[in-house]
Amino acid sequence: MQVKIEARGNPMTEVQPTLLQPMFKDSPLTLGRLLPAGKAAYLGLRSKFCDLRLFFSELEEREWSGHLYATVEGWRAHVLMLEGKAVAAACREDEGELALSSVQDMWNAGATLSGFRLEAEIARALTGVRGPALPESPPSGFSGVWMGSAQTELWLEGRAVGRLVLPSSEQGIYPMPGEARSIALSEPLPRVLLIPHVLTLRGRDALSPITHTYASLRRELGGVAIGLLEHLRDSKPLNSYLTEQNLAPTEAVLLLGRMVESGFLRLEE
Repeated sequence: MQVKIEARGNPMTEVQPTLLQPMFKDSPLTLGRLLPAGKAAYLGLRSKFCDLRLFFSELEEREWSGHLYATVEGWRAHVLMLEGKAVAAACREDEGELALSSVQDMWNAGATLSGFRLEAEIARALTGVRGPALPESPPSGFSGVWMGSAQTELWLEGRAVGRLVLPSSEQGIYPMPGEARSIALSEPLPRVLLIPHVLTLRGRDALSPITHTYASLRRELGGVAIGLLEHLRDSKPLNSYLTEQNLAPTEAVLLLGRMVESGFLRLEE
């Protein structure tokens, strides 16, 4: 339920902002805490019933505004949608495109996804929520989020459009960007990057800096190859290493191919 309340004593506006209820007030993620409760539009979507890309295409076609919530095995993620575009996302320590990539991983791991509709102006005011808040007061004509000790207000062009009764130890502002930058689902990885790769004896030998194998691999393929072996040895997912090293899928395919051909890795079909 949305209730109109009167703004008190604020020289910036005389508009009566809408009182909004925080949906995830105890979330460890700032974006999650600031998301208002919205009207449920999609509940319990899962990969066995729904293609994630087609779902995002449908949201774009409908110019849908709101937020998505994904959960699986203790993981939680939030995605803010504005007029059919993903404009902010948060998952654990990641934000933006990295967080949206985590949503894809969660989806493939069996996550449940739900969507809650918001008015476009409410979603628009939240588009700047990323990183820590700026420790300052809002300037004249402010658009964005203003966090106080007892409440948070959402502003557009100097007027309050929403208010959350949400006490916070963090105070400051999240200015809305001049133009909301959309973030997109990453392209599907080539099949070879989805197949588990296992270290061979030669690959394990290459992890010891005192061996000729280590020196040879480092000389031929560089530190990125050594790091990849260490990553796989520790049973970490391949795509997280690609993200850390900013490796394009085509580069990763070539690197893995050379390491398999040279006997450092084998594919576990």
